[in-house]
Amino acid sequence: MNDHSNEICQSEDVWGSVTTEILEIVSDNIDNENKKVESYRKLRDLEIDSIAFIKIISSIEIKYNFEFEDDKLSLKYFPTVIALVDYVINNKKDE
Repeated sequence: MNDHSNEICQSEDVWGSVTTEILEIVSDNIDNENKKVESYRKLRDLEIDSIAFIKIISSIEIKYNFEFEDDKLSLKYFPTVIALVDYVINNKKDE
């Protein structure tokens, strides 16, 4: 494999692991256990209210050691799980 192929594989690994971890965080913070949490699901469809949303954000900040921008602390900026994943990948601190 060349360097570019390695970068793509590493990028896919990061997306996969971050997606899995955020899906777990969201699942842990919803009241309705009958709702299936998937990356494309709208957070509002999962009946996530503002309190649950802030708990999710707080858990993500702790897990990935960064803080969301204050003006982004709203469901309107993160309509889906994948929107959260994208934000985390682009803002988390490398370990």
